[in-house]
Amino acid sequence: MQAQCFTLHATSIITQKAIEEMKTQETGVFSFPGGGDAAIFGPDGRKLTKSLGPTEEGMVYADLDFDLILTEKAILDNVGHGSRPDLLWLGRNAEEQKSVRSVTWQKQRR
Repeated sequence: MQAQCFTLHATSIITQKAIEEMKTQETGVFSFPGGGDAAIFGPDGRKLTKSLGPTEEGMVYADLDFDLILTEKAILDNVGHGSRPDLLWLGRNAEEQKSVRSVTWQKQRR
């Protein structure tokens, strides 16, 4: 979302044979099969593909509409003079957060 581009994501699968060869059965990492994933994300951050299982090998496909890049860049310019704090902002509240609370939204002034 930050770069307003399509993102291809892929990670490898750890197999039982690899775990045995690396002798990582008793460690906190690489101790069980899986860990794989593949996905394509749109410029707006939406996941455009279905998930593969963590031990499933395969390919993911998506139809890409490159006009979405232009649309997202028009909405979110996160570093330039056209940045939109009314659409995206980062805030921090250091106070204790209760499970149930009322929220009052304030309109920000420039």
